[in-house]
Amino acid sequence: MTANPISAELAASRAEVANLRAEMERVAKALSVAEARLDAFEIAYAAFENAAPKSKPSSAKRKRNRLPNEQWQGVFREIYEALDNEFGYDDIVDTAVQHGMDVKRASLRTKMMNYADGGYVERKDAGRFAITPKGIPYFKIEARASKENEPHSENAGGSDAGWGGAATPARPWNQPSDQTADW
Repeated sequence: MTANPISAELAASRAEVANLRAEMERVAKALSVAEARLDAFEIAYAAFENAAPKSKPSSAKRKRNRLPNEQWQGVFREIYEALDNEFGYDDIVDTAVQHGMDVKRASLRTKMMNYADGGYVERKDAGRFAITPKGIPYFKIEARASKENEPHSENAGGSDAGWGGAATPARPWNQPSDQTADW
């Protein structure tokens, strides 16, 4: 009998398949170990992140943009009008108590720090504040603010008090006066 010329190739192919299957088993075991290790590190990483104290970057402050409640708006509106927009902690506490609020000084300091950081109030002196133009709509002080935004003039109403003390009614420059001057 003559040897089949394909038998050598068949044996070589069988050996190659057996080697590749063995390699696949080795790689599958290595993959299984690597996946288990990955799972363990992911669990440890999550546990570490949850246990570690959170530090907020100072440049990325969270802004809530939430208006103060109606009681606080009333407090700051009253302070703005009554104290000519310069006030201190005692003024805020007294006004808040009049509005039926229980105010703790420590929480008030935090509140004022947040309002100052937000640009709603500005610090004048130690413990003294003033409401800024940004704070006027924030505390809903529109009525008083619109009066303050009107031009302030010593000559309001056409007064010529600076020129001899006689006040004359305001009129357009091109309308003749119905009064005649005795000069």
